Amino acid sequence: MATPTKNILIIAKGVPETFELTSKKSPVGTLSIIGIACINDTIAFVGKPAEAKEFFHDEFLLIDRSDSYVLPGFIDSHSHSFASAKVMKSLDFRIKLNSPNKSDFLKFLRNENKKIKNKGLLRITGFDELLNDNNWYPSRHVLDIIAPDNPLQIIHRTGHACILNSKALELCHINDFVYEPKGVFFNRNLDTGSLDGYIIGMNDEIDNFLINYSNPIDKNNLLEWFHSQVANGITSIVHADFNSELKDWHYLFKLVKENDSIPNIIMMESVKSIEGERFPKHDVGSRIKRGHTKIMVKEFESIIEDNLKELNELFHKCILEDRKVAIHITTQNTLKIVLDFINTIDQKIIRRIEHAPVIEPGIIKKIASAGVYIVAQPAMMIEANKKYERAINQNELNNFHPWKTVLELNGFLAFSSDSPVTLSSPLQSIAAASNLRPKNLNYEQRISIVDAIKAWTINGALANEMNYYGYIKKGFIADIIIVKGEILSNPEKCEVIASVISGKLVYSC
Repeated sequence: MATPTKNILIIAKGVPETFELTSKKSPVGTLSIIGIACINDTIAFVGKPAEAKEFFHDEFLLIDRSDSYVLPGFIDSHSHSFASAKVMKSLDFRIKLNSPNKSDFLKFLRNENKKIKNKGLLRITGFDELLNDNNWYPSRHVLDIIAPDNPLQIIHRTGHACILNSKALELCHINDFVYEPKGVFFNRNLDTGSLDGYIIGMNDEIDNFLINYSNPIDKNNLLEWFHSQVANGITSIVHADFNSELKDWHYLFKLVKENDSIPNIIMMESVKSIEGERFPKHDVGSRIKRGHTKIMVKEFESIIEDNLKELNELFHKCILEDRKVAIHITTQNTLKIVLDFINTIDQKIIRRIEHAPVIEPGIIKKIASAGVYIVAQPAMMIEANKKYERAINQNELNNFHPWKTVLELNGFLAFSSDSPVTLSSPLQSIAAASNLRPKNLNYEQRISIVDAIKAWTINGALANEMNYYGYIKKGFIADIIIVKGEILSNPEKCEVIASVISGKLVYSC
């Protein structure tokens, strides 16, 4: 739980471009030790430690880490809280198995299935066929040999697809004669037409059949996951599910109200809420806020063409309801369609583009001029390096995650985890975008460590329209972390040793 102390004095080294001194009369050097006076939930003063101490007339908590660095709390601009907590109840083979090759993976499945009792569900997460030779994945018939009597579900690392054995398909009421719902894809054997168990776009519905939760997610698992994020320095999380409902808001509202040691939550609205009941703007002292409306484009080429009219209708409804949109895009084709729409309207309705791994310079200029943020996941370049190396051609590689160009063209960039798609911490993500960017993935587009830090802090606040967050300055919310190690040279080797949320110490080690 958080410390009950409402007043905190933090003494540590500042990081360039992450803080502003309250008094200009006696400036300290950029990397000198600074004092931050936090009164209640707000930063009251930033400057020399002795001057900061003068702000306290009552008892205060002193956090003196002059050997470490102080930063604004990290803002994870795109994450999936419920899915991440579910993964904690599942077996993630990325953690359990170092080698993703076929024989090792099948052996792993056989061994884990032997542990299942009473014909229960074996649920594996983190699989990605593009990391395997020849894009191999186990079909339902292969899974039936491993688990003939109990359901087996393998969840794709993206969270948008899964592979089921016959028992799991049966429990989900899916068979060879069932047609795909709109926006869903069933992979079939080309010769027989029978399902091979690979299903795209139906994970939530499948979970409802296979997992018996009385709540949207197990509370203890969700709290455990939230606390793990605080330990990584994340003080705000954007809950980016595309199908969030009002009941999910109430569930998270109650959780935030009862637990002051978990991150602030910004909850995206789904298209289901359009012309319906919206989330409240904020609650619990703004610890939970309404975010942008998330629109996911089903990026099978034929579906994009067939639903272009529907997409335009969604945009215009959002304009009428004064909504701001976050749009999920993974291909340049979709990106061009969206930018064409932006050019036809005056309102700045689209505020952020999720993912967009390949962007040409001309498109970057259009995105920047429209004031739209690109929200990306640097850790994917490390965790899925082999996948990208195989999937991206040379022309795409030259425009792959062109973050240096984005910043040079005065574009807007924020970072996130997309958890549970990636498992890396913000510090590891910062390194992946800067000093440890893989040399086989457009290495020339690496950015500075400071710019990567800003993409996890102030830029995250701006992308999510979080006023008074993401920066250490008088009047801003006291969401602050302390990092041990040389963050300006080796962020991946650093460690978060304290996290403060709304002026309360919620984590220390």
